[in-house]
Amino acid sequence: MKSLLTDWKIQKFVLIWIAFWFAVMSFVVFIFDPKYPSYLSNITWATGYFLLMTILGQFIMRKSGEMYAIKQRNLQLPFTFLSGLVFCLASIGVKSSLPVSPQTNEYFLNLGFYYCMLQWDTILAKIADIFWQQTMIIGLVLFLKKNCQRPREVVEAFTLVFFVIHLPLLWYFGLMGLVFIIPSFFAGAIFSYLITFYSWGILGSMLVHQYFYIATAVILRVLSYTWYTNS
Repeated sequence: MKSLLTDWKIQKFVLIWIAFWFAVMSFVVFIFDPKYPSYLSNITWATGYFLLMTILGQFIMRKSGEMYAIKQRNLQLPFTFLSGLVFCLASIGVKSSLPVSPQTNEYFLNLGFYYCMLQWDTILAKIADIFWQQTMIIGLVLFLKKNCQRPREVVEAFTLVFFVIHLPLLWYFGLMGLVFIIPSFFAGAIFSYLITFYSWGILGSMLVHQYFYIATAVILRVLSYTWYTNS
């Protein structure tokens, strides 16, 4: 029985996937952030970078192993891309409904939670980031689905991998990194479950990812409003 624990081909693919993920994010942390006040404040660099990494990531994964075919491809993929436009419009709606002070925006900037500022440049760069992440997520899940005997192991393996790759956020954000690390465990399970067991799971995975960020922005903006009102 083929399994992540026993099959070298599966292990090799997962290691290549993790290495590429860390390489992409290390470039963001060590090259973008020291050069710009926020790598998301330069939309040309950010969106171009994530677009290039999306293409490169797909090339590397397809060269590294065979993946399960995408169901409802001709319908699902256009709707998945369209969801990005809805995400941008919803983000602008949140900004209009829940304005924050300049001090709060400065706090988000210093903390590194750039998307929560809900500016056009941070919104567009974030959706580019999400699309890159989702293409990576979909690639790994579809590979595991094709090569692992048990569908349940696909969910278990991906959940563990997705949680582990978020642990370095503790170093980058400090304890505030738990805002992303703890949900990543549940998100990994949800993403992989949707993609593995549902025909429209790719669109579902994308929507869950997008609206996690919207929910995070709403919560942090509400909390900041409450804090400033009561202070």
